[in-house]
Amino acid sequence: MYADVYDYHVKKCWEKREELVIEFEGEEMVIPPSHLKSGVSLTDQVFQSKWGGKSYKLISFVWKPLTEEEKEKRYLI
Repeated sequence: MYADVYDYHVKKCWEKREELVIEFEGEEMVIPPSHLKSGVSLTDQVFQSKWGGKSYKLISFVWKPLTEEEKEKRYLI
């Protein structure tokens, strides 16, 4: 399974050297800046945003949600 993200979100995180956090169905995946370039575009299709008319591509990352242990370390539970 893949998590698809707008290319401009990935680019913004890359430029700011910030991690990308993806939430889906109560789970969370964190992509550190050093792994942002590992995303792939599974299609050459360019989409048009319904809000603002911005064009974008989807960048796909293999979905790997945080384990309970990783969540505990991340949030110091």
